[in-house]
Amino acid sequence: MNEGGLKEKHRKELKELQAKIQAIKKSVPKGDKKAKKKSVEEIALLQKELSDRHEQELKNVESLSKDVENINIEDGVEKGERQEEPVKKMSKSEKKREAKAAATQKKLEQISELSSEVTKRSTEHFKITEYLKSLSLTQYEIPADGNCMFYALQHQLQDRGLPQSVNDLRETAANYMTQHQDDFLPYLVHPKTGDMLSLDEFATYCQEIKQMGVGGMHESHAISPLFKYLSKYCRLMYLLSYSARGM
Repeated sequence: MNEGGLKEKHRKELKELQAKIQAIKKSVPKGDKKAKKKSVEEIALLQKELSDRHEQELKNVESLSKDVENINIEDGVEKGERQEEPVKKMSKSEKKREAKAAATQKKLEQISELSSEVTKRSTEHFKITEYLKSLSLTQYEIPADGNCMFYALQHQLQDRGLPQSVNDLRETAANYMTQHQDDFLPYLVHPKTGDMLSLDEFATYCQEIKQMGVGGMHESHAISPLFKYLSKYCRLMYLLSYSARGM
């Protein structure tokens, strides 16, 4: 209730008190001094109680009004502060500079990654070269076209007077794996599901060996028993072919 409504309520209560006072006065018998004194005391008490209550209610309303006013002022200050900090829009030139900076940063990150990869490959190449020296061997460059391992085996066989084409070596590996599937099947998994290959999938895999693109550790193991004097070099040649393929 606001102050205006409260004052209206007080006026109504005063009228009601006046009516009650009149009723008390009329109820006193004429000539009864004791009853008259008692009625005067009762009226005085009623007037004091009403006056005290009205005064307290007015104070409560005034206090509440001040609190509301303070809240409104604080809200106004906060709104004013927010209005004083509008979001600054970027100009076209600023957007271009920001985009250019982002592109430059991306290039720097790519260069850093490339540099790290080159360093890694250089370290790998150095270690392989040193290992070859300890065996009195040298590295032979081979084409990186998906036949790396087979080229490596072909080079070693030709060097020992046993020329073999890449297609011959692929055929040899595929036939050996087909005839000894129990030695290879447990170690081959589907590239998408990770499950061990089924017999049909294994047959398809062996067929693909005869073509371009498939060739690795399993195929080198398949060929090595047929050329026993190369067996101790098969793993080394696989590593060399992998290294050459990554360079």
